[in-house]
Amino acid sequence: MSLSDHLTAADEWLLDRVFQPISDRSGEKPSAFDLGLSLQLGAVVFDLAADVALFGAGLLGIGNGIYDGLSSAGGV
Repeated sequence: MSLSDHLTAADEWLLDRVFQPISDRSGEKPSAFDLGLSLQLGAVVFDLAADVALFGAGLLGIGNGIYDGLSSAGGV
């Protein structure tokens, strides 16, 4: 068996044994648009929380904090 065969078998096992049962147990499935919006909002909130934590620890300057905040606002 080659490396690609091993990777394909591992991928199929992971999908069939781990992710498919999780997907089957979830009730109503959200649309791709709702899922994308949720993930994007989570990424922006996580980025802002990281900026606040770095600023509070004194590792992020005012200028860099303002730039990060404006770039996050532009992402929203």
